[in-house]
Amino acid sequence: ETLIDAPRSDGIAHGTGAAGVIAGGQPGFSKHVGIAPDADLIMASDTQGGALVKMADYCVDEGARVVLHEYAPWVGYDLDGSSDMEALIDDTSAAGVSHINPAGNLAGSDKLMKRTIPAGQQTVIPIEAPDGPYNLIGLSLLWREPSRDLVVTLQDPTGATAAAAALDDLVYEPWHDGLLIYSERTLSSRGTSRIDFYVFGGGPSPPPIDSGTWSLHITDTATDGSPALPIIGYVLDDVSSWGHGIYFPESPSEEHLIGYPGTADHGLAVAAYTGHGFFGGTPGLQAGYSGRGHRIVGR
Repeated sequence: ETLIDAPRSDGIAHGTGAAGVIAGGQPGFSKHVGIAPDADLIMASDTQGGALVKMADYCVDEGARVVLHEYAPWVGYDLDGSSDMEALIDDTSAAGVSHINPAGNLAGSDKLMKRTIPAGQQTVIPIEAPDGPYNLIGLSLLWREPSRDLVVTLQDPTGATAAAAALDDLVYEPWHDGLLIYSERTLSSRGTSRIDFYVFGGGPSPPPIDSGTWSLHITDTATDGSPALPIIGYVLDDVSSWGHGIYFPESPSEEHLIGYPGTADHGLAVAAYTGHGFFGGTPGLQAGYSGRGHRIVGR
C-alpha cells in the first residue's frame, strides 16, 4: 500500500514520525532528508494486540535487513532474553538482520524498585498512587532464584487484598467496587520468576483505581537464616507514560531500565542523547530520562 494514501490515524503517528526520521525527503530535491532516504520501508502495525512476534517475522520474511521495534514496555516481561521475540531477534541477527530496540525513557520516574528481602519474614513494599485519576495500575515482581517461593499479596489504599496467582496459573476476576484484578505467575526458561498484577475498572463506565498507598506484602518461605533475596519491581499506569506517575517511594533504582525487547542477547538497545539542550542536559551526552543499566541477569 502506498503510505501517502493510507488513512490518517493517531494510532500510527509514532511510526509515521519514525519513518520520516529514517527515509523522509528526496536526495537532491529536499533540504532535509532522513538518515537513509533511499531505503525501502516495510510497515507493520498491531491493532489487536499480541502480534509483535508475527509482525517482526513478517518484516524479515519480506526482506527487511534492519528492523526497528518502536516500543519498550517494562511490566509483564521477564526482561532476561528468554522470550519468543528475543529468540527471533537473536536467530535473525545471526543471519545478518539488525534489530534496533529503544532502551526506553524510564530514568527518573521511580518506576523501578530493587532491594533484598530477608528469608522467613514478611516485607512490605509501598507503591504511591498520587491523585489521578488513574484507571490502571500494573505491577511486576521478579527474582532470579526460582527455588525461593514467595507468598505475595497486593493491598490497595482501601485495605482490600488479593493473593498472587499460583505458578503457571492466572487469576482474572472481580475485586471490589467495580474493579477487576488480574494476576499471573510464571518461570522463564532462564530462571526468572515473575508475578504480575493488573487492577482496572470494569463495565461501561469503569471507576478509577484508588489513590494513596498501595503495597506488596512479600513473605520469603525459605528457612530463616538463608541469604537475603534480591527482588526487582516495576510499576506502570495509564496516565504518566515514562514520567513520574504511580511510583515506588522506597528503594527506587536506575540499574535495570532497559525495556523489552532491548533485553535480547544480540539486538541493539539504543539510548537517547541530548541534542540541543532545550530541556536541560548537555548536548551530545546521554539524556537524563534515557533508559540505561544491565539486564536483570547482570549482562
